[in-house]
Amino acid sequence: MQCRARPPRPVHVTRGFVDQLLRLQQGSCAVCARAHTGGRAMDIDHDHACCPGSGSCGDCVRGLVCNNCNMHGLGWYEALPPELRTFDLLNEYLADPPAKRLRAELVLSVRWMRQAFSAHSRRAALLEKSATFLSSGSSVYW
Repeated sequence: MQCRARPPRPVHVTRGFVDQLLRLQQGSCAVCARAHTGGRAMDIDHDHACCPGSGSCGDCVRGLVCNNCNMHGLGWYEALPPELRTFDLLNEYLADPPAKRLRAELVLSVRWMRQAFSAHSRRAALLEKSATFLSSGSSVYW
C-alpha cells in the first residue's frame, strides 16, 4: 500500500514516512477510519499551532486524514474554545496521533539497531583480540 498524497505545500516528511503512516493507519483516515479507496489523495494533517498555514516543519505532522475530516472536522473542532471540545474521538486523535506513535516506534527501532550494532562490534573486537592472541603462539593453561 502506498500513499499517493501530494502535499500542496512542503510538509518536510519523506514519502517513506507517509507510506509507513498509511500502513500504521491500515489504509484509512486516522479520524473517521474510512478506508481510502483511491480518488482524491488523503490530506497530511499537521498541528497548525506549530506551523500555521498549509506547510509544516514535519515534526508537527499528526496523521493522514480524508478531506472531509480535515476541512470540516478538525478545522472546525480546533477553532472551538477548549471547554466545547468534548468529542472523545477527536480528542483521542489530537492527544495521541498516529504520526507520534510511528515516530516513537522508529526511535525505538533505531536505538535497538544501534545497541545491536554496538554489541556486535564489541563481540567482533573480542574475537579479533582472541584471534590475535591465538595466532601469536601464546599458550593458555587452565
